[in-house]
Amino acid sequence: MYEIRSHLIEPALRRSPSDPEKLAAFIEAWETAKAAYSQVLKDGLNRPDAELARDDAYRQLLQAGLRIHRIGGSEAVGVVSAYLERCHKVDDTRHFQRLWNGLLPCTSH
Repeated sequence: MYEIRSHLIEPALRRSPSDPEKLAAFIEAWETAKAAYSQVLKDGLNRPDAELARDDAYRQLLQAGLRIHRIGGSEAVGVVSAYLERCHKVDDTRHFQRLWNGLLPCTSH
């Protein structure tokens, strides 16, 4: 999906974390996303949207994605999603297109 490379996060870092508070918020959102994603995986990714919407872990994951996007933009969301997939050894990388729909960088068809 998205490779973790320093050039992907550089634009996000130039836009925001010169402010220590923003950097701390970015790191906190990343850690929240990691923990929430782990729980969403445990509970199952293939649940209907209505069930996901009622899931606290998914809401935390979505809120973390929104914070990451607000601080670092879609490129940062792409880097974090790639990291989470690698960290959790997920085979199907397409599910982040559903979980963080609209937050990821646009991909050409």
